Amino acid sequence: MCPICDSVNISPSKKRNLRDLFMRPFGQVPYRCRDCKSRFYMSGARIKDIERHRAWLLSVREREEQTGGRADDTSEALANSK
Repeated sequence: MCPICDSVNISPSKKRNLRDLFMRPFGQVPYRCRDCKSRFYMSGARIKDIERHRAWLLSVREREEQTGGRADDTSEALANSK
């Protein structure tokens, strides 16, 4: 999740400098937000959380499309994801 805009629309950033090489052994990888274009470091474990969140959002959106976008279905999906 982007620390600036809280978007989950992020991707790995290209390694650009010595800092990127220095951070790698500590599990910190550079990422870039596709929405606000900010660049930041995150651990690989954090990315797994974001991928789970993306999958959950997709399932909620699919369910909304199938049911016509009723809010009660979204809260049911939230309860089932826990």
